[in-house]
Amino acid sequence: MSQAAAQRLEEEVKLLRKMQDEAQQTMNTRAQLVAQMKENELVKQELDLIADDDEGARIYKLIGPVLVKQEKKEAASNGELQKLEANLEEMQKKQAAKRRFIVEMQTKLQQPQ
Repeated sequence: MSQAAAQRLEEEVKLLRKMQDEAQQTMNTRAQLVAQMKENELVKQELDLIADDDEGARIYKLIGPVLVKQEKKEAASNGELQKLEANLEEMQKKQAAKRRFIVEMQTKLQQPQ
């Protein structure tokens, strides 16, 4: 193997490692978003149990060390489930693209130059 080919191979391996690190970061972010989404789904389920006309129901949101009273409509909109789902979907698309790129890079590295 010539020195130029060896240097190119080394650069490609570095690029692959960088891409793998980025993919790992994406997976970590995805895991955080999934956890947030599950928590928001639980909140939504609890809010759905409360009737809209139930005057006795009280909803509180934890903001720092303080519980703040909220209306049901406000609490439901603060769940931001749709926003998290959109973020998660976008992260999944990026992750799939990274995986395809990594597979392509691995294939290129395995082919004789």
